[in-house]
Amino acid sequence: MDWVGSALATTGFATLVLPCALGREAGWPWWTSASFAVAAVALTCFVRTLRHRPDPLIHPSVLRDGTARRGVLLVFVFNAGVPSFTYLLFLHLRSALGYSALSAALVSAPFAAAAVVGSRAAPALSRRLGATALTAAALVLAGTAVALVPLIGTGPGRRAALPVLAAGGAAFGLFTAAVFTLVLAGVRAPPRVRCPGCCPRPSNSAARSG
Repeated sequence: MDWVGSALATTGFATLVLPCALGREAGWPWWTSASFAVAAVALTCFVRTLRHRPDPLIHPSVLRDGTARRGVLLVFVFNAGVPSFTYLLFLHLRSALGYSALSAALVSAPFAAAAVVGSRAAPALSRRLGATALTAAALVLAGTAVALVPLIGTGPGRRAALPVLAAGGAAFGLFTAAVFTLVLAGVRAPPRVRCPGCCPRPSNSAARSG
C-alpha cells in the first residue's frame, strides 16, 4: 500500500473540494485561499514523487498508455455528470416540490436498488458486449435524464418516472462496475525488469524447504 501517495492524494483533493463547496457561502474567507494552496502543494508533491516510491498509487507508465488516458477521461466525464444528476433530482424533490426527506428518498430508491442489479449483471454483459456495454449504459443514463424532465413535475408523471429511474440505476451500476475492468484490460503492462543473472539460485534443499 502506497501510504505516502494515499495521504498526499487525500489531502490534496480534500483541501481542493472543501473551499469549492463552502467558500462561496462563507464569503471566501482566508482559509479558502490557504486550502487551495495546501491542495496545490500536496498534489504537486504527489505527482513529482510518483517515480521515487517503490509501489506508487498510480504507476507513471500507465499514464503514458493511450487506452489508460482515454479511460481516465471517460470516467472523469461520467462521474462529473451522474452524481450531479442524482443530487439535483433529490434537491428538486425537496426544495421545489416540498417532499420530505423520506419521500424524496423513496422516489429515488429505484435508482439505487437497480444499480445493485446492474452491477451484478456487469461481468456477464461485459464479457458478451465488451465496450459496447459502456456505450449502451451511458446512452440509457442520458435518456433517463431527458425523460425525467416532463415526468417529475406532476403526480402521475412521478409515478411513471419510477421505472425510468430504475432503468437509469441499472445503467449506472453496469457502467461503474464494468468500466475499470474494460479499460484496464486494454492497458499494456509495463515491461518487466529482467534479472541480470547475478542473483544466486537457491539450492534444491532451500527450494524444497521454501
